[in-house]
Amino acid sequence: LTGGRNIANDYFDLSGHYNFLDSDLEISGPIAKTVLESFDVYWNSHLASEPVPDTAPDAGAAKFVLPDPSDAALIEKLRAAGEAYAQSHKAHECRDLGFVTDFPNHGEASRNVFNAIVEELGRARHEAVVESPYFVIKSGGYAVLEDLHKRGISVRVLTNSLASTDASYAVGALYPWLGSLAKTGLTLSAYGGKPLPGQSTDLGGGKPRWGVHSKRGVIDGDTTVLGTYNIDPRSANLNSELIVVCRGQKELAAEVLASIAAREGNSVTVIERGTIVQRSALLGESPLRQRIRFLLELPVANLFVFLL
Repeated sequence: LTGGRNIANDYFDLSGHYNFLDSDLEISGPIAKTVLESFDVYWNSHLASEPVPDTAPDAGAAKFVLPDPSDAALIEKLRAAGEAYAQSHKAHECRDLGFVTDFPNHGEASRNVFNAIVEELGRARHEAVVESPYFVIKSGGYAVLEDLHKRGISVRVLTNSLASTDASYAVGALYPWLGSLAKTGLTLSAYGGKPLPGQSTDLGGGKPRWGVHSKRGVIDGDTTVLGTYNIDPRSANLNSELIVVCRGQKELAAEVLASIAAREGNSVTVIERGTIVQRSALLGESPLRQRIRFLLELPVANLFVFLL
């Protein structure tokens, strides 16, 4: 199983405050052994260490792992969701499947994923459709976008607005540079913060916001890229990321494109083919308190953008 999903309530539509719209791939076959080997590289790395055991009893932790009668309804809900998913999705055979991972070290020599994404985009002939929860572009990213523009490749990007993000500073690092992004000719949409049509909002009486969290893209309706890589300096410089690349599988690509399009239906266009059409769409329907925080974070976010 791979994708950008973390393990917490808000990644499984269970939070009454904020939930992520994510995506995953379940992959079987010889490549699973490769993924396992990469896990072992991290597990055995000198950068990994075991936490010191806490010898003091923790009543809260003990209670957490004991069965709770109220869990039964939730377990049944999750089981039903799993069955519905299995019936609505079909398996695809990918004959050209690749797995790319960074190494558990810092520095350019460990940055395999960024280089692999650039290589895949270099093969694009017509179109690249991208979804990333954070979209913060620096010099290397601009070079890629400018190359795509020069070659006449249509680029469409979906990211979060201030109303839908869990990291307002990431929007702060994007907002001042919309003009520069527009010069690359791309189309940029910002998610509005509401659930997808038909998605359950019965979350214990809360009124949660929703944000996109998938890290995925489709090139020429033929190649699907999905994994953990955000399009931001943190993924490029600090995090250790991984992706799966499936080439020549149009049915899978169409399924991913349809999913992205459904989310674009809950979004507003900020830049349309190189023209800023609605700068305010990047702020969305965010409350006043969040906008004030955004303005305060704006200079700091751009000063320390390499950490975002």
